[in-house]
Amino acid sequence: MADRHKGPAWFQQQLLQWLAQLPAKQGTLGADFAFLRLLTKDVWERRGSNDTPYPQFFQFVIAPRDLSTRDDVSRQGYLQQYAMDDVWDHVIAYWQGNLHHLVPRPEQAEKSIYTKHAQWMAALQELAPAAYTTLLKQWQVAHKRRINLWKAMAEQGLT
Repeated sequence: MADRHKGPAWFQQQLLQWLAQLPAKQGTLGADFAFLRLLTKDVWERRGSNDTPYPQFFQFVIAPRDLSTRDDVSRQGYLQQYAMDDVWDHVIAYWQGNLHHLVPRPEQAEKSIYTKHAQWMAALQELAPAAYTTLLKQWQVAHKRRINLWKAMAEQGLT
């Protein structure tokens, strides 16, 4: 996506186009999911603030500690130079509108371990409360007999 010779306007157009075309269905993001997580981390760190507005979202979905690489400074410098000032707003808007599609589904749990599912639901509740409520209602019907799911949800304070 990056090309230093085309300049900020081109980069901004490409970034907005990419965000607009990202699929919003679980499992279809592929490599774009890793790039979106990295972009979110870099854009947030570019802001220079240590406080995270969505701590659960950052801890469980973005997991910045797993994303740090030697290229952090270079990527963030590029963003500083080429990205628009409101890039954070665009990135977080994507997450707010689509995270509910990306939350791991309980029927895909291994050995009835639902910790990850509950953590992502906590992130969803924090980032997009209305989408959380809708998904929770669906889960309460479709997965009412998954006792371990509801225990994991309770451990996250989500009951």
